[in-house]
Amino acid sequence: AASLRVLPGLGFGYAALSLTAERIPVAAALALALLITLCWPLGLILRRRAAAPPSPILKPLEASAEGRYAFAAAYVRAARKLHSLDLKGPHSESPTRFLYYHSIESLLKAYLVLKGAREDDLFKLRHKIRKVGKRCIAEGLVLREKDISALKQIDYDNNMMAARYLRLRWVNETPLEDLKEVAEYIQTAVKAEFHKAGRKVR
Repeated sequence: AASLRVLPGLGFGYAALSLTAERIPVAAALALALLITLCWPLGLILRRRAAAPPSPILKPLEASAEGRYAFAAAYVRAARKLHSLDLKGPHSESPTRFLYYHSIESLLKAYLVLKGAREDDLFKLRHKIRKVGKRCIAEGLVLREKDISALKQIDYDNNMMAARYLRLRWVNETPLEDLKEVAEYIQTAVKAEFHKAGRKVR
């Protein structure tokens, strides 16, 4: 009886099939060999995932509104410190800008968590900071026209990403001093809302 041996190879390991032509038609054997070839890398991926350590889970305090506020406040402090150095040279403002952008987004999201937002709610908002700001206003946070304008500008042309990655074109941005003032105002406003709710933050 004729014997068929299939060796897929290609780094996926190998599968050897010894099948008699009388028992299984050649076409069916080839289809089975193809299936094994395709499934082999999937099996490797699943095994690696099973062996990988679990993703870190936020502790209750870190996931709380207070924890999120503390995280955001740390970015405000870092932005203010870096800003005070008055760095010179090409793209010297970009790191400071990113810290301010991220602190503003984090402060607004801390406020939303204070108001009952869940992780999946924040995930849906992603990094659309103007959308986050609108949601905060709807929840009662008082933002000035200057703050709203800054949020629009951050979203314009995806400025947050422009502060992280080199853009070989001109990007319209809020002046750094104005951005600092907006971040500090939002921090003060959000902090006041925490205290109003009886939640102590610094």
